[in-house]
Amino acid sequence: MNRGCTINEIDAARGGAVLVDLSGRGLIEISGEDRAPFLHGQTTNDIKRLKPGEGCYAAILTPKGRIVADMTVLCCSDRLLLDCDGDASGTITATLEKYHIMEDVRIEDVSGRTAHWGVIGPGAGVILRSAGLGDFSGLAEWGIAETNLGGVPVRVFRRSLTGLPEFDVLCPAEMKEAVGSLLMKAGPMVVGAEAIETLRIMNGVPRFGHELTDEHFPAEAGIVEKAVSFTKGCYTGQETTARIRTYGGVKRFLVRLAVAEGDAPQPGEALLHDGTEVGAVTSAARLPAGDAVALAYVRKEASQPGTKLQLPSGARAVVTAG
Repeated sequence: MNRGCTINEIDAARGGAVLVDLSGRGLIEISGEDRAPFLHGQTTNDIKRLKPGEGCYAAILTPKGRIVADMTVLCCSDRLLLDCDGDASGTITATLEKYHIMEDVRIEDVSGRTAHWGVIGPGAGVILRSAGLGDFSGLAEWGIAETNLGGVPVRVFRRSLTGLPEFDVLCPAEMKEAVGSLLMKAGPMVVGAEAIETLRIMNGVPRFGHELTDEHFPAEAGIVEKAVSFTKGCYTGQETTARIRTYGGVKRFLVRLAVAEGDAPQPGEALLHDGTEVGAVTSAARLPAGDAVALAYVRKEASQPGTKLQLPSGARAVVTAG
């Protein structure tokens, strides 16, 4: 369970900008002439359409269509970069290597060579400009650009880990403190991982190892719209994903919960509806006011906003969004 963050951190992220060290995230580099068609065949989104400077969100699936891992795919002129949860990098690398046979492809985990800063909130663009990075207001979602900060080569890309506007800055690991110092001087509030996790849960963003696991389909997690292309052709897990889209069959959904009293629930804790178990918590965080928020998978009949649920402790929970 996440112990949460302060009201000042939440207000800063929602109304201005915060800075967080994301160097614990994974970064995988794929190079070689066949990099795009190779990754295209292993992931859910259309990688072959990407031009340098563009990107997308995607997932790797099991042959039965369940989630192995999710990632942001960033297209550079001579390589693809895969940004992922730090705990997912080994899984992604091993899975891709398993299917790498004759293609001209090199797969390398470069997480340890790269520092990663996140600037999060509606004022993130202002922070980048104030730090001397320039104007990135025209950078598309999932887009990436190469520039420099204080003479240090950096890459800036746009996505959202928390449901709030976000720009991420990548730089060589040995220049982490120099780049971080320049970003801090621009005035964002510096926050830790717990604040980011609380914001993620508040805004219903699924995460690898919590909501995104090999027990769940993309349709259950609510990531189909941004992670799946239905026109790209074959990839591992494609048949099941297409069948679910055509015929349905998903019986549980990811929802957000407001928990009224007591401690925040633990991941895996059961959820009851009229005395019947209908789901389980996947992530939870305590809010500064003392209540809690959570994400959970629940049966379809218990997934509508306003549905009242109960935890084994007796604490009450209400579905706030699906």
